[in-house]
Amino acid sequence: MHLPIWFVAITLILAGSLWLRQGIRQLLKWAASPMIGKLPALQPSGPFVVTKAGKYAIWQNRKTYGQTSVKMPTPIVASVPGDKRLLIHKVYSNVMVSNVGETRFQLFTFQAEPGDYQLELPDSGLERTYTLEVREYKPTYQMVFAILLTILGAATIIVGIVLLIKA
Repeated sequence: MHLPIWFVAITLILAGSLWLRQGIRQLLKWAASPMIGKLPALQPSGPFVVTKAGKYAIWQNRKTYGQTSVKMPTPIVASVPGDKRLLIHKVYSNVMVSNVGETRFQLFTFQAEPGDYQLELPDSGLERTYTLEVREYKPTYQMVFAILLTILGAATIIVGIVLLIKA
């Protein structure tokens, strides 16, 4: 039993469109995790509220495009009523998200229970030119999977179009 080539081509185009759409949606969802706390460049500390228990990430946000992250001391995250410090882990994969005129780097992660917290950055003696942001942690493998799904979807669409032209 042989299927007509145009049927296979249209099926590939439809499947590729779905994969491409899903890959792009997952990429946007990964990159746009909501910000729950912010430490502007001129402030030594800033409050934020965690509403659900989980893993959170500290991002360095710079207004310059395409530059690497700036070396900085490990920030301190402490609960506000009890001043209990949370354990901060350095991220070694250096995930970067770029927008027009703005780049942010994921540098640290921590586990937190619901409550009020204070984000502090120890004084390094240098003027700070970046902002720190606290966001919900998204695993890097989700971004890699979304990129692969996007590439697979685009390639499937191209193969479908080529088969349709040849038929």
